[in-house]
Amino acid sequence: MFRHTGVDEEWYTVTMEAIKKLNREKRDIVHSKDYKVGHSIESKKKQVKKGGVKEAVKILKKHMKFKKGKKYSMAPFLQSGRRKDNNPDYFCEDKIAVYTCIVGKYDGLQEPLFKPDNVDYYAITDFDIPENSLWKRIDVSDYDDILKDMTPVLKNRYFKMHPEKVFKDYKYSIYIDGNIRVCSDMTEYVNYMKRSIATFKHAQRECVYQECMANLKMSKVPAEDVKEQIRYLKKQNLPENYGLANCNVIVREHNNPECISCMNMWWEEFKAHVKRDQLSFPLVLMKNDIPMKDVTVLGTNVYREDSFEVVDHIV
Repeated sequence: MFRHTGVDEEWYTVTMEAIKKLNREKRDIVHSKDYKVGHSIESKKKQVKKGGVKEAVKILKKHMKFKKGKKYSMAPFLQSGRRKDNNPDYFCEDKIAVYTCIVGKYDGLQEPLFKPDNVDYYAITDFDIPENSLWKRIDVSDYDDILKDMTPVLKNRYFKMHPEKVFKDYKYSIYIDGNIRVCSDMTEYVNYMKRSIATFKHAQRECVYQECMANLKMSKVPAEDVKEQIRYLKKQNLPENYGLANCNVIVREHNNPECISCMNMWWEEFKAHVKRDQLSFPLVLMKNDIPMKDVTVLGTNVYREDSFEVVDHIV
């Protein structure tokens, strides 16, 4: 929110905190075991009706028991994401571009639930969006001269890593993945920044080598690509436990030379190596002499954040 509009700052802060509290309560319900069991049974009524009590018990056991190696662990949702020094400031005199990039229908576009006067929403897409949407569409084809022959993944990461190419008239930008729905005023994240880049700490790990092994275990990328990434990072002398970020929300002062240098390097690393941007981000920070703790200032768990909600990817 712009400070100069004269809105009562105390009232506005209380309102934002109330919105976030409602979102937190909703999230806690949705991720509770009782809700998941009930939702599963509700969605499989036909199976239960056909299979009777035996089928119902089978579904209950499935959801009450943690399976080793399960693709989507509940651990990130169970850890607190609140900052110890949490004192949100929702006011800023600069305009902020909140943007996402969805190419190839990997995600559906999540309509923001709140729009402060200093924030503009942009969706970089290859499909049409509703005319009454808060998102302003940027057509991917407008950048065909740059994106020629790129895959949808590369196109997404290009825009993810190059906000300065698109939002020259904005001092700040906030990138969000396509599966994130904004629920309150994202200005607070700009005010948490220490450097020209800010994001969330990874909720489960602090070491990129451990993250590589987790990607290998979950079969997110080919095994040889992961092994090659580990060899490459060790050759670059990246230490263990340098820190790890979750890169689905990134706040940037994107015209700052420090930010541009890091983003250009990140793009080159991503193109040349494994196609998981979290696995190259720590190396980029190390090469630019930026401690991970100076960047992961937004919180300790993006999945427990109250200003937005993370929904399932379509694919």
